[in-house]
Amino acid sequence: MSFRHLYRLFDIRNMPVWVFAACVSVLILLGRAVNDDSHGGALRSIGYAAAFGLTAWMLASLIFGWFDRLTCFNETNDRVRSYSSIDEPSLWKRIRSSSFWLEPQNVMTFTDSVHRYSVWWLLSIVVCWLPWLIVCWPGVMRDDTIAQFMQSAGYHPYYVQHPLFDTLIFGLFWNIGFASHNLLLGIGLYVLVQASAFALDVSLTLCYLRKLGVARSVLATAFLFFAVCPAIVQAIPTMSKDTLHAVFLMPLAIVYVEICLTKGAVLSRAPVCVILIALIMMSSLSKRTATVVIVVSFVVLIVLAKRYRLITVMCLVIGLGLAQGVCEPVLEYATDAIDSPSMEAIGFVFQPVARIQSKTPERITLQERRELSGVLDLDKAGASYKNYRSDETSWAVNADSSISQKITGLKAWATIGLRNPGEYAKAYGNIMLDWFYPKQGVYYGWNSQRFFNKEYMRQWNTFVQPPMTAEEVLAPLRDNGHRPKAILRVAYIGQRISTDPKLNSQAYYATYMPLMLLIYGVTRKRWLTVAAGTLLGVNVMILYLSPISFPWYLLPVTFILPLFFGINTLRRIGNVEA
Repeated sequence: MSFRHLYRLFDIRNMPVWVFAACVSVLILLGRAVNDDSHGGALRSIGYAAAFGLTAWMLASLIFGWFDRLTCFNETNDRVRSYSSIDEPSLWKRIRSSSFWLEPQNVMTFTDSVHRYSVWWLLSIVVCWLPWLIVCWPGVMRDDTIAQFMQSAGYHPYYVQHPLFDTLIFGLFWNIGFASHNLLLGIGLYVLVQASAFALDVSLTLCYLRKLGVARSVLATAFLFFAVCPAIVQAIPTMSKDTLHAVFLMPLAIVYVEICLTKGAVLSRAPVCVILIALIMMSSLSKRTATVVIVVSFVVLIVLAKRYRLITVMCLVIGLGLAQGVCEPVLEYATDAIDSPSMEAIGFVFQPVARIQSKTPERITLQERRELSGVLDLDKAGASYKNYRSDETSWAVNADSSISQKITGLKAWATIGLRNPGEYAKAYGNIMLDWFYPKQGVYYGWNSQRFFNKEYMRQWNTFVQPPMTAEEVLAPLRDNGHRPKAILRVAYIGQRISTDPKLNSQAYYATYMPLMLLIYGVTRKRWLTVAAGTLLGVNVMILYLSPISFPWYLLPVTFILPLFFGINTLRRIGNVEA
């Protein structure tokens, strides 16, 4: 290797590649260190870290080099290459040239972009999703969806642990199923409506990127991500509160990015304000953690939108006020919903204490046990401890504990933590592991059969009153799983690809891709795009604070990734540095 090649390898503009590779290597080492199931010692951990670091270096070199090549065309506002009528090349020659794919396109209004491209994108994405929709027909539920069915069908009182908005939306389609004496038809109708909504969201996302003038190669990559990525495609035919939330989050992300890139100027248009308020309201109603995501993300908007700060705050307050101050109380009153206070946050905090009680209880003193007793049933938490989730610890929390008892318990938690930092790191690390360590694939299934096994049936039986049984109540929801052999073959291929963590890991979407975009934006000083990425970053943060690393929680991040990927390829937004 010549000195020239070495210089390019260690050139300052190539340093972000090394930073990303180093971050991935550190995450691998950290994952191996905290993972209770890792074997092989330090040498194997170093080997894993080196292999993933090298792979990350090569991918980042290609992607960052591609981004730099794209943005070098965007140094000025001159976005369109002009040809005379004589020397204009043929379409085929233009397609074969690199400039056709790498040059930024002309900026246009969002309205023009929608009129010219939306139908084409929408139909194209539906065609790409159709095979998997056929495989999964009439649709795939998750466990919480069945609990929501029990509520909307009247077998169990409504409760607020799951968003009532989602439960009632699902109930609308189940009522159609009841009316037609075919509950699976109700699920199928919901899936068709949701797939259409997602297709529209994808079309709007691509139209927005086209409006900004991103290069054709970026649009093609974003389209392919939506069209073939297993984490996207396999979520389309699912009936879950997480997918319903993603339907509203995608257009909210577009409006959020536009507010960032225009520094709030777009809010001078009344229709945009109305749309923003509606999307904030729907997003907040469809997922409990969305309110936190929206509030934290909007801090950046309020800082950026100096001239439009008041209207930004008003849109936020009105949207959340309608959701949490009007709609949510009305829904609770109309359904007579049971207030079920969530102990997830407290359970997450006390997870390390449950771990120590389970493995080495002698490390907790009698005084600390007395201090913890007011907020946590320590024996129960230790006996039911599971390293990959904090739900069992949450169930051992005393819901009636006072503020003083909680403070006393937190003091004991801190004291125990000072003596056992390693156990605390492993307790939290095992819960978060799949978000940063490629150990678990992203798979939503092609039918719902796994939620009707004996273990789940015992759980569903607690939702009905004898002599009624869950078996007879849920029988109309059960898809027998029989498919032609060709369709089963496609289903099994999809399952093998999706569950392979080397190909489709949760960590890729939750950490590695957002981290790559952040490093590129910061090192290239694309401060507006970094600010716009706050919405993506806060959604990632919520993943790390979840009680379990569950593929369903990943959906909001996965569906908005292509938007933030696209805006990172622009050097200028109109006359403003990105």
